[in-house]
Amino acid sequence: MIPFKPGDLIVADQVNQNFQTLAEAIEAGALPQDCKAGEVPEWHGTGWSCGQDDVGAGGGGIPASDASVATDILLTGNSCFPCGPEDDDGVIRSDPSLSSSDIFMYSNDAFMVRLDTNGGESGVFQVQNGDGAAVFQVSENGDVHVNGNIVHSSDRDVKASLGAVDAREVLDGLANLEISRWSFLADESGTPHVGPMAQDFNAAFGLGADERYISATDADGVTMAAIKGLYELVLEQQARIDALEAEVMAARGE
Repeated sequence: MIPFKPGDLIVADQVNQNFQTLAEAIEAGALPQDCKAGEVPEWHGTGWSCGQDDVGAGGGGIPASDASVATDILLTGNSCFPCGPEDDDGVIRSDPSLSSSDIFMYSNDAFMVRLDTNGGESGVFQVQNGDGAAVFQVSENGDVHVNGNIVHSSDRDVKASLGAVDAREVLDGLANLEISRWSFLADESGTPHVGPMAQDFNAAFGLGADERYISATDADGVTMAAIKGLYELVLEQQARIDALEAEVMAARGE
């Protein structure tokens, strides 16, 4: 059984209507309007009826082990009825017991946000700080804006299959890599970018799990290795220049 309270979002397939709030569903007659105190509308697979508000006892998709959690925000959904422990379910709730979190989101499969489904103004998924300033934003065209640093894990203890890199070979590969000017098809403004094609990058260096993407970690690593290879080349050339200058000076008797 899935309890809802006023203001909660209702998943469309649970009521077979495109209702966004409990109030809208009640107004349309899709939910019971005569629930008594302590009761909430509950979905039973084929229809809605009044039932006990059993959130605190582990209802609404919350694991029974969390029954003592005081919940004041709850959104649950199930893609099955009746549901077993192996079935899909998810929950968003206020949960002070989990590492002092104010809001806890849980899904055993995937957590999805769909932007701009009505085709109106550009949709964004945004995270703001306490002052209301955006610190993280994903636009519907795939752009990600971060007001801060993106920190990649590079701890030796989380890595395996360590091996040496031929910096000169990487330098040669980068020198032969075609660099183009382009814009994304999904970007209607045509913002220009410069860089290689992911397929070419993958073919040149064999890095990454998907030839359609370039990992920032791999791009950084290739750049560092190529710089190191170029430095080695400069040292070799400088050594040769020094040797030739010494020969010239010796021939002159200097």
